Parts: sequence; C-alpha cells; structure tokens
Amino acid sequence: VKPKNEALWQKPQVSYRDITFRSADGTRLSGWFIPAKSPKGTVVLCHGVDGTRISMLAPAMTLHAEGFNTLLFDFRGRGESEQTRCTIGYRETEDFLAAVNEVLKQPEAGSLPVGAMGHSQGGAVVIMGAARNPAIKAVLAESAFARLDHAVDNHFRSLFGSASHALAVPVRLIG
Repeated sequence: VKPKNEALWQKPQVSYRDITFRSADGTRLSGWFIPAKSPKGTVVLCHGVDGTRISMLAPAMTLHAEGFNTLLFDFRGRGESEQTRCTIGYRETEDFLAAVNEVLKQPEAGSLPVGAMGHSQGGAVVIMGAARNPAIKAVLAESAFARLDHAVDNHFRSLFGSASHALAVPVRLIG
C-alpha cells in the first residue's frame, strides 16, 4: 500500500538499484539496494506494520553517509511488494531473512558484516530473524514489541477505542 500522499513516495537521492526477491513462501518482495563507496558493512532496514521502505529512508541515508551499504524493502502487503496479508511479524520474519540472503548476493556486500535495523514490527522481526541467522552481526530494534498480544491490543485500541477488546481477542487467538 503506497502512502496516501503520493508526494511522500520518494526515491533515494543517491545511486541505488531496484531489486526484487522472493520470501520463503514465494511472496515477491521489492526494495532498493544502496551501495556505499568503500563500505564497512551492509544494513538491512525494516519498517513498521503500517509503513513502507520510505519510512526507513532517512536512517538509510545516515548509514550510507557513514559508509554502509543499505537494503530497504517493503514487507509483504506493503508498498511495491506482493499484496498479501500482513501477519504482524510471523511471515515478515521470513521476508527479512530473504532480504538478508539477497544482501549476501550483492557484489558490493561480499564478505562484509551484515547488520539490521527495524522499527516497531520491523524491530521485532529483526530480533527474531537475527536469532535464526548467524550472518547477522548487529541489530538495532526501535520500539519493538515484546509480545504480539500486547501489540494487537494497542493497535486495536487506537483504531476502535472501547470496542477494541471484543475485536482483538479473536485476532490474538488466531495469531
């Protein structure tokens, strides 16, 4: 889902490559690989549940200026990735691991260390993914949720107010 204000759908102001790759279940994911001139490492950036890669562009540019390659991508059901159902981190962890595998294929990444940065859902995803892939050497998780049931309750409360509990319980059980 692209931002409602198309003016917000911006692109990096540095050299980058559009990339596509597939998650473990075959979902097509889209992103940008932004190579650095003399890279120190590569960082995969993961957006929050209602975001797209655009929301991670500012930290990617900061990392790029400090000499890091970056990979920004849209999770399933967001931005330019295949429009499937969001699973609030469950399948998105597989999306992140596919992004890490894609980074390892990039010629500029070579044998450089790989790190990850995520916000909210993306923060939870990079923690879960790093626990499963020893290639990930560093993690920065911002506002990650520790428990999915709390994240669902908070999200539903912000959307539905006092009716949130009746709606959130079945979602939590399914999750």
